[in-house]
Amino acid sequence: MTEMMCFYLPFDGLLQPVIKCVYYFLACKVHFRLKTYSFDIAADEAGFPIDNHIKAFQFAKNNHINCTAHAGEAKGPESVLETLENFHPSRIGHGVRSAENDKLLTFLKENNIHFEVCPTSNIQVNVFDKIENHLLIKFTIRVFR
Repeated sequence: MTEMMCFYLPFDGLLQPVIKCVYYFLACKVHFRLKTYSFDIAADEAGFPIDNHIKAFQFAKNNHINCTAHAGEAKGPESVLETLENFHPSRIGHGVRSAENDKLLTFLKENNIHFEVCPTSNIQVNVFDKIENHLLIKFTIRVFR
């Protein structure tokens, strides 16, 4: 049986709800003896700075909570670099625009950073105008060879 616990908070730059969410998550992990768990943040990274969420990710890391962070979609590969430096996630949500930076792709592969990529979403939010222009093929070739 797989347990999944999902908390959704608006990515509005408010620190307090994010920290409370991580504390609540950790309490549930202990109480329910969860074996697999992760903390995730997702939103338009171009519209909101990550500064207000660094403490929540530090707390998660210090408590051995796996982290995922949305980056590399709206803002591009620079947001992946910023996210890696400040959040230290084991997984990147979207991140497909990492394919624009070969050194970044090498780093991601060498450090076993996982991705969740959704080409349909990338088209819907106008990251790419059509599927033929999507970077998924380049991304896949560089990461899996």
